[in-house]
Amino acid sequence: MRKFFSDSNPIIRGLTKLADLMWLNFLYILTSIPIFTIGAATAALYSVTMKVVADEESYITKDYFKAFISNFKQATVIWIICGLLLSLFGYTFYVLGSSDLSYAHVAMGIIGIPIVLIAFTLLYAFPIMSKFENTTLNTAMNSLLISLAKFPITVLMLVFSAIPILLVLSSIKWVPLLILCGFSMVAYVNGSFMNKFFDKIIEDNGQGEESSLKAEEKEPEQ
Repeated sequence: MRKFFSDSNPIIRGLTKLADLMWLNFLYILTSIPIFTIGAATAALYSVTMKVVADEESYITKDYFKAFISNFKQATVIWIICGLLLSLFGYTFYVLGSSDLSYAHVAMGIIGIPIVLIAFTLLYAFPIMSKFENTTLNTAMNSLLISLAKFPITVLMLVFSAIPILLVLSSIKWVPLLILCGFSMVAYVNGSFMNKFFDKIIEDNGQGEESSLKAEEKEPEQ
């Protein structure tokens, strides 16, 4: 019985990770309530989740709020700017879709390009800032460049990120799942891909090789 409850048991490890993800999901929802804090909350979520993915020792609550505070300014700037741009382009896209203009579909296609690029940038920006030290502009540029360099996986992660929201929009019965672990589960799956990207970048930088990400790895939180 003692052996069953030991940390070496894969079932216990899995249940422990699930519990961590559920608690992370609660912290994420709680700190996202003001809306303008969603950027910092997402950076904190990825900061801790990528440690969970890598089986690194982590104090979930303590590390979450440390990452939330340390990334707050940069994450909020990126979140607000990208959010405003998405709102502007999204509203224009909606208006064109509702119009009878002959060129509406062409215009929608053109406007759809920046919408996708902004979404790509947001997908990587918060994980990158949680892992590397850089300016806000370079963080945004690095996010866009890596998203394009990893285009197939980026599309896959973007689709997976949208699944919880689409499920909730399709039926209210999915809301409990979103509240329980929807956001943290997305971060866990996406974080498993991003950890591989970032480890390769850190390895390349350590060997003096050219890398798509010009940044300094953050020191571990104490």
